[in-house]
Amino acid sequence: MIIASGSLAVAQDTPPVTPAPQYFTLNLSAGVSLISAPLNTGPGLARDSFLGLPTQWPVFFGWNPAAQDWVSGNTVPAGLAGGYWVYVPTPTTLVVAGQPYSYFTSVTKHIDPGWHLFGVPFEEGVGWQDFHLFASGNPIGL
Repeated sequence: MIIASGSLAVAQDTPPVTPAPQYFTLNLSAGVSLISAPLNTGPGLARDSFLGLPTQWPVFFGWNPAAQDWVSGNTVPAGLAGGYWVYVPTPTTLVVAGQPYSYFTSVTKHIDPGWHLFGVPFEEGVGWQDFHLFASGNPIGL
């Protein structure tokens, strides 16, 4: 920011304003659930994005499509449209803190042949009638 007054100009370095985090709650039943983070939680591990995972029992996995193998929660990174399997022994409430993915209505990812695990990066669910998958620009039925 530059402030000019007559023949005197002063430059100030103003840091960008970081918006306060928003919160999203996931209420899980006991057992296995497929989850995703509807908020951008920033870089880091995916399991750290879900506050409230019990430390003594959680089983948390992502998927590595290049290796076609499971990835332990201790190494799977957080990211846009990431899907994760989690096991909790009792009903558990998880909280995700971050910023909404607000400037898009669809997600495009390059994928290679094989299995993939995706999550919905929106705060509202997506009905099957609104979910579309394309390969080389051609629609694929589910």
